Amino acid sequence: AVVPSIRKPVATIDRIGARQALGIDVDQFLVTSFGMVHERKLNHRLLEAWFASNLADDESTILVFVGGNTGSDYGKDLRRIVKQHGFKDRIRFTGWADADVFEKYLAASDLSVQLRTASRGETSRSVLDCLSYGVPTIVNANGPLAEMPSDVVWMLQDNFNDEELREALETLRSEANRRQQLMERAREFVRNRHSPRIVANRYIQEIERFYHTTPQKRRSLACALSEVVHEVGDRKLIADVSEAVVRTIPPAHSNRQILVDISELISGSRKFGSRSGYMKMLRKWLTETGGKERIEPISAMEGRGYQYARQWTLDLLDVSISMLKDDPIESQIGDIFIGFGLPTQMLPTRFFHYLEMRRRGIRAYFLIDELPLAEATSEADLDGSSGKHGGIEFLHHADCVIFGSRLIANRIKAQLVDGGAEGPVRPSIAWIHDEPTDFDTDDLVNLFESPKSLMEFVRTQSVTRDN
Repeated sequence: AVVPSIRKPVATIDRIGARQALGIDVDQFLVTSFGMVHERKLNHRLLEAWFASNLADDESTILVFVGGNTGSDYGKDLRRIVKQHGFKDRIRFTGWADADVFEKYLAASDLSVQLRTASRGETSRSVLDCLSYGVPTIVNANGPLAEMPSDVVWMLQDNFNDEELREALETLRSEANRRQQLMERAREFVRNRHSPRIVANRYIQEIERFYHTTPQKRRSLACALSEVVHEVGDRKLIADVSEAVVRTIPPAHSNRQILVDISELISGSRKFGSRSGYMKMLRKWLTETGGKERIEPISAMEGRGYQYARQWTLDLLDVSISMLKDDPIESQIGDIFIGFGLPTQMLPTRFFHYLEMRRRGIRAYFLIDELPLAEATSEADLDGSSGKHGGIEFLHHADCVIFGSRLIANRIKAQLVDGGAEGPVRPSIAWIHDEPTDFDTDDLVNLFESPKSLMEFVRTQSVTRDN
């Protein structure tokens, strides 16, 4: 699909002021041609038609080429031809024109001629500029210009002859009503097709249309890219391109993913306070959650963020067959991230991918019992001073953090408010019991039978960071 370029009709045009600034009399008839002087702009054809028309005999009519020369002999030859015909005073070349001069000529113009040849499919900015100023414009049907409505511009054939161009010049010079009609239709055309709101809505429509055909687009893109990147043979490049494709064109999952981060649960690098409780709860989620949600345990992956923990999940469910791969995760808007425990493993790379998920609109929650924090986590781990991204940074960018007790919740809350964590989001806080001694590992299973019950607990029990 082709989305139009943005333009809007110029609300106020000071024609008299523009002419005074340019040294053009109010009663002179100004014909302009905007853009670089170049063979592809057919400037020489305009000169030839001008010389053959009655405009050449009309002392009140002037022609101005507004734009620089490409540095070739083409522009020099045109100037020499003008001088030979004795029109040096009535046919002018401005050279490069800044925005102010360019716009003044648009405001001052009575008629513009914008010709093209050998189009490569580009939209003529100069034509749209003329239309936005309501300048009656002559074009030829070359490339996208051929799609212009015939009542918006004076349309010549692509391979027009000099007589056709001469007739257009003379007709629009002599018939003020025709010029007025083109002026009104030009501004209406820009308003109804090229205004910012119209173009923005077209982008929305095309993006949505593209999104809803992503399965086909994704396969086509993957096939095309595979031929390119595999020739290079750079494994890191292949991985980076694959990840970019996933982020740009997300998979059309039939069910929302509940991405459960079990990195700390399976790492074995530290004591995990309620490991058995988390395991029971996750097993219950996997076996009893249905409907429109898909439970997907994930774990930190060295150098690449997160991967699906599918083999670990099969072991958790006592499935002995090894049939699933631990591929890098593919997430999209609508998915939910739930972290089990304070992050401690592979923090920098993992934090980057966690933020990427958050930026894409994925909600994030953490469920943390107090035992690892009270017994095994140092203050350096909390405030991030032990590394570039401490575990507290993950919590800082979450929607909500649920703790086993109010005591440890208040300790972490102080870190979130007073610590060095940066960013626009701080989470709401919730806790299961007031005192740490009241916490039991079975509380996780009893309270959170499903992700839905966890969301409901957050909705009814959490408090903001300011409370």
